[in-house]
Amino acid sequence: MKVLLRIIVVLFALLAGIAVTLLLAPVTALGAMMFPPSLQIVEGSSLLDGRALIQDRDASHQLHWHWCPGSSLVGLCIGFNAGSGFASAILKPHWTQLVLKDVRTGNLPPALLGIDPAVIDGRISGTIGLLSIPLASPCPLRALTTTGGELEIDGLQVMANQLENHRLTLFASNENAPALRLGIAGPQANGELQMLADGNLGGQLELVDPTSGQPPRPLDINLTLPCGWGQ
Repeated sequence: MKVLLRIIVVLFALLAGIAVTLLLAPVTALGAMMFPPSLQIVEGSSLLDGRALIQDRDASHQLHWHWCPGSSLVGLCIGFNAGSGFASAILKPHWTQLVLKDVRTGNLPPALLGIDPAVIDGRISGTIGLLSIPLASPCPLRALTTTGGELEIDGLQVMANQLENHRLTLFASNENAPALRLGIAGPQANGELQMLADGNLGGQLELVDPTSGQPPRPLDINLTLPCGWGQ
């Protein structure tokens, strides 16, 4: 049960981490003093066209951005590359929110978000139509809205135990269901979770042990999530 709870928290954190990482790319051009020494702006970069390098313990990763005149007058194509993994999107700033459109990820390891690969490992791929984050929100993860998306974790390992692939469905936000909702489907866990009014992640999953021959067991979830932005 503890292993599955860790999986759930990590899956939700991964979605927020992808959005936050992409949003940082064009902002870094406003001033390197706002960011840790591990991030270095490449000489010659500007707000409309540039690159930045992020150094971690094992490798250097690249953020890049450029003006996308085909998307809108203020649209920026942004991307993140880390070895064989990548994420990309079109950033459209508004007066009250930041919007990421056409978000795509491929082979992103959880380690990029500071998660110990000895605990959780795998590769995240998929697409999200649109993510919107209010600028004034102190907790962007809890205020996130979306048009929906589909992702999958390949080669999922938890505590060195190899598990089957799990599919994630990010449901569209609307007036009747404004909270972020996440569907999980796979051999070990199935169900739906959503952001509750208190900012926690709640819902119910059916847990399955394919080797036991026993029927699925229901598990109620109510977990405290971080605000985002490193909080």
